[in-house]
Amino acid sequence: MNPFVCKARINIADLFHHVNHLESFTTAVGRRESLTHFVLKLVGYCALSYLPHTHWKKNESKPMPDVWLENEVGDVLVGVFCDNLELSEMIKYAKVYDKVVMLQVKEAVHIDLASLQHVHNLSIFLLDAEFIERLSESITQSLHWDVVIDNGLIAVSNKSDYFESQIYKLK
Repeated sequence: MNPFVCKARINIADLFHHVNHLESFTTAVGRRESLTHFVLKLVGYCALSYLPHTHWKKNESKPMPDVWLENEVGDVLVGVFCDNLELSEMIKYAKVYDKVVMLQVKEAVHIDLASLQHVHNLSIFLLDAEFIERLSESITQSLHWDVVIDNGLIAVSNKSDYFESQIYKLK
């Protein structure tokens, strides 16, 4: 896919953390990035953006999480990855970052949880494939989302459509 630039304006009501805020930024789908990955990254950003020092991966070639939270000196505290990573990669990142979060499409996950028992700083969250697919199809150059995050649920409205998914915690 060719790079696709869009202006994002996302109003986030995070009922789980009791915060409401607006995020406005220009972003792009990378050259080698799928719309599924881009949408998962947006959702991951929405989940952490209420915290200061939350960042979004802009450069595809840098070995960083897709979304991350850092402390005042620049150390990554939470790294969010929006790909199906190999077991060895998950374990590697869990050794590097204080907390690792995997955000994936529910129907595309193939993880051996028994192999990750000893990895205590790893969380895996899944979203419905239809939710991600419908959001991907709705992406335009002017992205206006109203997002509601509640305990176990995420809903997105773009003024003309409404999308909703359970948030499944796998680990």
